[in-house]
Amino acid sequence: MYMSSSSPSALLFDHVRALFTRDSLLSFVRLITQSPPAMKTLAGLLLIDSVFIGIFVYYGIQQVMNDNPAKFPQFWSLAADYSLPEFFGYAKLAVIAALLFMAFKQTGQSILLSWSVIFVVLLADDSLRLHEYGGEWVAEYLGFSTIQDIKPEHLGELVMWLVLGAIAFVVLLFGLLRTPVSRMGSSGFFLFVIFGLVITGIGIDLISSSSYLQDIDNGTALSKTFYGFLLIAEDGGESVFVSLGVAGALAVWLNSARARS
Repeated sequence: MYMSSSSPSALLFDHVRALFTRDSLLSFVRLITQSPPAMKTLAGLLLIDSVFIGIFVYYGIQQVMNDNPAKFPQFWSLAADYSLPEFFGYAKLAVIAALLFMAFKQTGQSILLSWSVIFVVLLADDSLRLHEYGGEWVAEYLGFSTIQDIKPEHLGELVMWLVLGAIAFVVLLFGLLRTPVSRMGSSGFFLFVIFGLVITGIGIDLISSSSYLQDIDNGTALSKTFYGFLLIAEDGGESVFVSLGVAGALAVWLNSARARS
């Protein structure tokens, strides 16, 4: 286990500062580009993501342009529960967690274990809908009301995200304090992935949760189009960032296996 004579606060400051150095912030480029298998994996995953997004856009255009559009096939929808893109996302999150855990077993670097646990938390939230069900309970228990066209349950989801974010922060802190700064090269990459997921999964989700935008039946062509763009940015963006995570985790695992051999 990594030990240091520095005070915990000084140690934490050094590790956090290391996350935001130029080298760390550029690690998301180097990590994948320097690994041909990771590059090929990323290309394949992005191709699949593009197919799902393309199908979603095609049917979305039909909803806006036609008076009697064909029913949107939920099995192919980016935004529908239990759809093929949804299960594809679950599989990618599981692969990230597994690869990072295997890399931890090979290197003993606690930061890799922390990232693995964080992606397990994301998988649990996504597949079990923790923030959705929890958001409904929070909204009812605390008596939330609609604010600026944002429904109470969506405000409750924000509270749940804060709780899950706090859990992730504690887990990350555990790994940071037990890993030398010199061995945190990949953390900047996964921080970038998580930041992208926060922007697409929480930020854009709050915007698209407006009751005005979600009134598809009575909405204008402009509101429907804008809502469609938000869904693509939210769910399509999430899928792309998770694909980046898979490629990065693969590169980390391959590097750890190579270093051990």
